[in-house]
Amino acid sequence: MIFNEVFDYCYHVLNGTASSVRDAYNRKRYNRALVALRCQNYFLSCQFQNVSGFVGVTGISRTLALEKPLIIRGGGMNAIFIGNPSTPVYEDIPETGAVNVQLERSGPSRQQITRNFLCPSHYFSTGESQFWELDWPMPWVLDRNEIILATFNQVSACQPNTLYNIGFYGLVVDPKLRCDENLIYGLEQQIANTIPKPRYIHLKTDIGGGTIVLSAIGANERIVANTVEVPEHMLILGWRRFVVGMGNPDTDTIEPSCTIRLVVTGGPAFSRIEIPVQAFEYFTNPDLGYFRFSVPHFVPQGSSLSLSITSSISDAVQQFEGEIELLCVTV
Repeated sequence: MIFNEVFDYCYHVLNGTASSVRDAYNRKRYNRALVALRCQNYFLSCQFQNVSGFVGVTGISRTLALEKPLIIRGGGMNAIFIGNPSTPVYEDIPETGAVNVQLERSGPSRQQITRNFLCPSHYFSTGESQFWELDWPMPWVLDRNEIILATFNQVSACQPNTLYNIGFYGLVVDPKLRCDENLIYGLEQQIANTIPKPRYIHLKTDIGGGTIVLSAIGANERIVANTVEVPEHMLILGWRRFVVGMGNPDTDTIEPSCTIRLVVTGGPAFSRIEIPVQAFEYFTNPDLGYFRFSVPHFVPQGSSLSLSITSSISDAVQQFEGEIELLCVTV
């Protein structure tokens, strides 16, 4: 949508008719910034690990209850083999197999998401970015303190220690615009005097040259990566990651798991809870697409974005590095 709006405006500028569309275009920019200020992205996750790989194994997982209503925009499912050198690999068995999933909302009077099992195995991501996205027909509201219950049923054999994950992407809305009046004035001035520009921002640690480096993988190891301070008010549309949370894909060691939390200095966090990286595509190569947020995330001028990573599984790999690239536009 932003691409089309900017394209149309650039066309009118080159055609000499920009004055007729400038006011309407700037109102869209202003309203989009207000939506980003009022909303906060949230990411929920359900996981199931089939340790044996046998058919008929079942598992139940639930999302974390939040103390505020959540608009669920969509979801996705991925699967990954997380074995190590001692785990036998069977050549005649698919790596991820097939799993059926039933999604239910808590509460006896709730309208259920589905009364039947979904067969989402063709949605599994092993490197295809968002091609596996589960696209809801429309957004729906998860009420305060309500949870989503996921029941997994293994219907064909998989490799032992295969991890399945369902991620739900949504947002909460704050009816009060909690920001300084000077920020609104700065937005108005930037919109009046500039046009949006694309920006790419990288998160990196101090010991990484443009990358995120964990010097030693261990349980509960924690690092912080930072972006540069943004020179203008900016909207983050999405991200893509490479290797972060996956360990060394060229070895047979256990894939480390981690949770992440994105925080803007002087602004709201992306999510008030830590996000399991498996809620996003597990492999995202540099030449593939971005995960798009439910709504853009607002970063005030002069602020930077910090990423806190907590590793939750020990690993034989002593060091790994990865990259997170943020897709941004100026307001």
